[in-house]
Amino acid sequence: MIQTGRGMNRRHFMQVLGLAAAANWLQQTWAGDDRKKQEHHPPLSAAERKKMEEEVFEHLNNSKVELVPASEAVHDRGCCIDGRNCSCSACTPGGDIGDIVLKVATHEQLSGRNTARSAGEILDGMIRNGKRVIYMHTDIHAMERVAKRMGLSVTEVKYLTENPGGRQEELLTILTENANIGCAHLRFMASKGTGAEKGESGNEQYPGARPELVKELIKEMYRRKWKGDKHIVIDPLDEKHPDHKERAVVVVRTKGPVTANTLIPRVQPNVNGHQVFVLHPDLESYSQEQFAGFAHDVTGLPAVPTAVFSNHLRDNRQTYLTHSARQLVNGKPIVEVTYNQTSGKFERLLRR
Repeated sequence: MIQTGRGMNRRHFMQVLGLAAAANWLQQTWAGDDRKKQEHHPPLSAAERKKMEEEVFEHLNNSKVELVPASEAVHDRGCCIDGRNCSCSACTPGGDIGDIVLKVATHEQLSGRNTARSAGEILDGMIRNGKRVIYMHTDIHAMERVAKRMGLSVTEVKYLTENPGGRQEELLTILTENANIGCAHLRFMASKGTGAEKGESGNEQYPGARPELVKELIKEMYRRKWKGDKHIVIDPLDEKHPDHKERAVVVVRTKGPVTANTLIPRVQPNVNGHQVFVLHPDLESYSQEQFAGFAHDVTGLPAVPTAVFSNHLRDNRQTYLTHSARQLVNGKPIVEVTYNQTSGKFERLLRR
């Protein structure tokens, strides 16, 4: 169903994903902060919300959708949920690097210690277990900051990121400074994560996420890109859409349990010139269960029962997502739909 007549606040966002307890916690934690956030994300009028919701539903049932099996959607994402992305997507926050950090962090938490494996070994483990593309993105604003930091033009920095020559290590250090990480979700994890060995106290917003692992994975992505590794995609994003202007959140649910052969609708985030965030929570549940089965091979940490791993991973994913949502999507309407495998159409999901 399309949820009409209301904007997306933090409590509503959590309820849509079925996270009542987290919604209550967030409502208390963030009370009184709405006015400040509205300055950055002005709310849509009731008429604007209704128009956007109808445009999204119309868009979903037009041709700008790709259907792929869940196994392919998980192993070949090639995107982030970033609304500036112009390709059809069934993505995860932070692209594949954000997803890998989340999954490794969860295994480290459950094991009580960090993996001894390098960023390269972790990526190798993902590829060994079926990952065909490992994706992350930057953006033009990050390139501008790097250019200023290095005293170069943006054109020169773009050339260096493709052909670093003898400046590889210098460039990697600068590219992984917090301000210069072009994906907001990765930037938040790099600056606000704490790691599994620092406990649950303090300003922990991304439980278990180690900033050093985020940065080492980003560095490894560039090193492999420079060596011509075909598994690696670092997307500069379309400079025609440099800013976040997402006006809605699309939550795509699948009728029935997701299996390897379930067709997943990959949706283009650009709707009639407006950006939207697209979430596939049922696909993420499938992805979590799959990773739980081979996590040991990726991290080298002791195996954990699949149900325990999946539940903890689900909780961490929800926490990570809501903290990023706090920065990016407050005040936006939510469009909830299911994809009917029989009719091949999107349907409005009726709310209780």
